[in-house]
Amino acid sequence: MLQPIEQYNSDMIKKYLNQIVGRFLIIQNCYDLNDLTFVTQLNILCLQIMDCPNISNIVALAQLKQLYLSNCQLQTITLVGMQKLIILDLSKNCLHSIDKINKLYTQVNLIYLNLSGNSIVDISALRFLTKLRELYLEENEIVDISSLQSMRELKSVHMHENKIISITPLSKLQHLESVDLSDNNIISISILKGATYLKYIIIGGNKIDDLSIIYNIEGSESDQYNPLIELNIYPQDDATEDEIRLSKMIDNIYRTNEITSRFQQLRNKVAQDLQRTIKFCQHLQKQQTRTQIAFTNKIIQLFSLSQ
Repeated sequence: MLQPIEQYNSDMIKKYLNQIVGRFLIIQNCYDLNDLTFVTQLNILCLQIMDCPNISNIVALAQLKQLYLSNCQLQTITLVGMQKLIILDLSKNCLHSIDKINKLYTQVNLIYLNLSGNSIVDISALRFLTKLRELYLEENEIVDISSLQSMRELKSVHMHENKIISITPLSKLQHLESVDLSDNNIISISILKGATYLKYIIIGGNKIDDLSIIYNIEGSESDQYNPLIELNIYPQDDATEDEIRLSKMIDNIYRTNEITSRFQQLRNKVAQDLQRTIKFCQHLQKQQTRTQIAFTNKIIQLFSLSQ
């Protein structure tokens, strides 16, 4: 159950903190987090603090599974001993470099990581987080995303507003379902042709010169239609009128292709139903033939007896 605490005062609630086990603790407007060392069984911690002088004591919370420290003006943080974390949100801080997150590479159980809004340039240290499923790196200064290719479990990647040029590493992510690459410096998205699981793509605000590959994204051989559900290709702010018209035209083509794919799926289903109907009629015909033969044999038998 959610346990919010406002105007945290250690003298008033130390006894209460000792009793918190496996709960969600929210702390707002605190000035001293020393007594957090008593909350050794806490599973989820959310700090809503605009300026926190010292949070080093959170390393004592070895049972934490979810840690939310968004918009806390953090310049550095250590995660030593917090091996059970599966969700970590450090968005909108002042970290600037992943090196400022001490021992992040040891958090091998993380499945969700949010480092958006930190002006980060180098993300190579993330290559050790191979269990990640959701990754948020929006509003940073990232150019190279090669470290993502080791994260084979990734399903959702959000990299809006960076400086990314090449997305080739994404070709290794065979479970990728959702990707936001908007407002970068991407020129080609041809590598997405092999992304068989993609359902949502946001690629607007880039310098892509060929979008035709989008309509060649196909599912597996057993799929009857393109798995893509949503495609967002808004033009750049400084796009010419021709580029805007092209973007709208491609969007219309995609919608038309989607309708065609759905129609193909419906037509296949009708064909399957028809095949079943034909087989049933053939079965009835055979049954009728056997009945007629049996009736004829019975008449012959009765006629023979009457002789």
